[in-house]
Amino acid sequence: MNPIFRFLSVPVIAGLAMVSLPMFGQGNGSISGRVTDPSDAPISAATVMVTNRATGVVGNAATTSDGFYVVRFLPPGAYTVEVSQKRFQRTIQADVIVDAASNPTVNLQLVVGSASQAVTVSGTAAMIEAQTADRGAVVDAVRMANTPSQARNIMGLALSTAGTVATTALYGLIPTQ
Repeated sequence: MNPIFRFLSVPVIAGLAMVSLPMFGQGNGSISGRVTDPSDAPISAATVMVTNRATGVVGNAATTSDGFYVVRFLPPGAYTVEVSQKRFQRTIQADVIVDAASNPTVNLQLVVGSASQAVTVSGTAAMIEAQTADRGAVVDAVRMANTPSQARNIMGLALSTAGTVATTALYGLIPTQ
């Protein structure tokens, strides 16, 4: 192997690794919530199973002593949240949508009964981001095709999303004052 190539390959590989690390995992979201009984008391040690409906991938969590749970690192998609605990009926919330960097809250109330019985909650969960002020958006192919773009600049499309701000670092410009 050429010594110059060997000398230059190490910094290049290290540089590529450092650039790609911040991008890793930015498209993931999480589902969190609280599990209670009919009297609104928290249910601890309940099993929470989150299933991606398209891929079948399952994420698990257990509720804390205050009844809270979080399932992190979920790729975008439609999920089903299932909660079970001894002495309570299983409760299922379908059609929970996770987009890039979204964190929907799914609070569930378990009904006293046999674990072999199930309560299915229909309808969509409220998409309220209560944990952080972070925002995320998904730009699908239809929006990309229907949005006018000057010179096919992807940054113009990104800036059309609510909450985004153009900075000089974004375009690599020197500020003029």
